Amino acid sequence: MRLGEVVVEGDRTIIAFGRLAEFYRRRRSGFGRFITSWDIERRRPFYVSDLLRQVPGLSVTYGGFGRPVVRSRRGMSGFGGSCSPMVFLDGMRLAQDPDLGMELDDVTVPEHVAGIEIYTGPAQVPPEFNVSGSQCGVIAVWTK
Repeated sequence: MRLGEVVVEGDRTIIAFGRLAEFYRRRRSGFGRFITSWDIERRRPFYVSDLLRQVPGLSVTYGGFGRPVVRSRRGMSGFGGSCSPMVFLDGMRLAQDPDLGMELDDVTVPEHVAGIEIYTGPAQVPPEFNVSGSQCGVIAVWTK
């Protein structure tokens, strides 16, 4: 007995489990900007903050002690200018001093990052990250 031909169809949807499942679910929603591990490998940055330099709506400058300072140009600072987005690492909010610089460069390196979510204004921020202080946007970094 011979079986008939089998046709397998699929799409390029990435199936992830655990923390990254929510990352990819939010990515499919169409809100925010996303940097995947593939993007990171392709760009080969030296610091995590280097990955944020080309993100529309963000600016990366240098502050005290020559450290990178990330600012959201679309956030609601109360004065119509830029302000510091809230930063999360693996779902935990990092305490940060907006004038001191980017703490992410101190706590992780690009080789350990699985993905980054960037929401430059309050209207984009998903409920998981919409806490007091997120009116300037959110950067959520997920490690491997």
